[in-house]
Amino acid sequence: MQDSAFVVHLIDYSGTGDQTLQEALRLEGFDVTVLMAEQPDLFTSTPDHPDMVILNLGQNGSRGLALCGRVRTAFPHCALCLVHEGLGEWEESIALEIGADAVIPRPAEARRAVAQVRAFQRLKGKNPTPQVPRLQLLSGSRSVRVNGVSISLTDAEFDLLNMLSQQAGHAVSRDAICQQMRGLAHEVRDRAIDLRIARIRQKLGDNPHEPVFIRTVRGEGYMLMVGEA
Repeated sequence: MQDSAFVVHLIDYSGTGDQTLQEALRLEGFDVTVLMAEQPDLFTSTPDHPDMVILNLGQNGSRGLALCGRVRTAFPHCALCLVHEGLGEWEESIALEIGADAVIPRPAEARRAVAQVRAFQRLKGKNPTPQVPRLQLLSGSRSVRVNGVSISLTDAEFDLLNMLSQQAGHAVSRDAICQQMRGLAHEVRDRAIDLRIARIRQKLGDNPHEPVFIRTVRGEGYMLMVGEA
């Protein structure tokens, strides 16, 4: 096994304990922990924070979607892949909206799940994302969660917050922000940026005088804070 193995939690809600999927992941060198969805200590039984969670719904279908939301709340910074048999397109869309990063139908779950884990592993290796406590951006559904609670942002607000998250821990200049806010006249751009930041802060419940998420860096721009909040 690799020295710094990619940690995968495989949560089984199918009732079958799919051995094929377990073995396929382990043969690829992943550190796999198998958890049964019905166990009472599901989210506290292992101390490791996983890099990825695979939730195997089997034929339980939409009954497992609530568990998908619970998994996302318990592990806000990991990748979440849903494996299912029988979900419709509408239910797959719901799964993505409530936190899944990928949805894989059976019967090709083992091969595709391994490929999906590899893809997330590459992304994590090339572009490590600093953790922002209590804040989660879901690019697939263009939604934001604070402490697991969904927050409604406009597309423009999401784009700006996402831009800050890509450089979390570093100040993003007003010029860089302005380039994203195309079509603004130079004389109104700073005010427009300030107003948009103010609206995002208000929705996140962030106090600009004692910020938890977004800090104003005087003479530079704005920074999404990382580390313990």
